[in-house]
Formats: sequence, C-alpha cells, structure tokens
Amino acid sequence: MPTVGNKIKFKTGTYQAYSTKLQGNTLDSDALYFCTDTQTFYLGDKEYTRPVYVGDSAPTSELRNSTPIGTLYYDGSSLYVNHSSAWEVIANNFTYTHPTTTAASAAAVKVGNDGQGHVVLGSALTKSDVGLGNVDNKSSSTIRSEITSANVTSALGFTPIYIDIKTQAEYDALQTKPAALYFIKEAST
Repeated sequence: MPTVGNKIKFKTGTYQAYSTKLQGNTLDSDALYFCTDTQTFYLGDKEYTRPVYVGDSAPTSELRNSTPIGTLYYDGSSLYVNHSSAWEVIANNFTYTHPTTTAASAAAVKVGNDGQGHVVLGSALTKSDVGLGNVDNKSSSTIRSEITSANVTSALGFTPIYIDIKTQAEYDALQTKPAALYFIKEAST
C-alpha cells in the first residue's frame, strides 16, 4: 500500500518487466504500474484490473484463490465472478467473445444511443452518412491518370512556371525551349 503523504508515481512497461520487479522485491509501493502488453494495472503488488478467464468448465477453487476478487470467468454458457469465498454465477446462457479472439470488422456502422445511456450499433454507414454522397468511387491511379496540365492550370487560376536544371551543353542542345526557368549547373568532370 502507498505511504500516506507520498506522491503516487505512474510507471508503464511490459508485464515481464513488472514481474521481474515483483520477483526481485523491488516494486515501489507508491507506484501505479500499467502493463502495456496485458492492459493491467497494479498498485505495488496488488492488481486493480478485472481480468477475464475463459475455460471449458466451471471455475475451480484453485483459480478463485489465485485471482483477484472481482475476476470474471466464462465457461461457454455462464459468466461467474470471484467473490473471495466462492464463484457466483452472474449470467446464464451468456455469450462472450474474448478480445484476443475477436476479428476486427472492416465495415463501419452507425452508432447511436438508446436514451438510457447504452450505445447502440446500427446499420452499415453509407457514403451519404459521412458527407460523401456526391463523390465518385475512383482509385488513386484513375484520378492521377485524369489530371492534365490544362485542368491543373484551370484549378490554380494561373499557369505555373516550369523549372528545369540542365548543364549548359544540355540547354544549348534543346531544339525548342519551352517557357521555363532554367538553372544551369556546372558540368561534372
């Protein structure tokens, strides 16, 4: 536990680095540790996150004794919570997908509120939903192939100056010299 009157320090790192400090008894009791790889918080040696365990059968008393109070456990149909003296079933016929096994969805969906503070996911977003109703669906290569010097000049409202760098011999060899700003570089020897 932190010492009264001391400042709490915040430290981040991997669980392996935290575990090494724990095993070596070098944890700072006035530090809040966040393990970036396991997404867990510890104050000194006490965990303050609510881990979720997944198994094929009901949780054991051995697991209950080795996990923090409040730990959740899912056995495929029921959700349990660790209450120090026993596992309590808090939901039957429950469906849970563990975050490490959830595939990310590429489709964006509308998000709303049901008026009771719950987030509600709706149908897939359309181009109009995000202000792109009048935008053509073109690849960047198609767009680049449609760009001409005439439409660039029109969009800019002036003809941009052409700049070129040549040696004196290259400049002299030009049959026609387009309107441009030429920089003459020294010929390398």
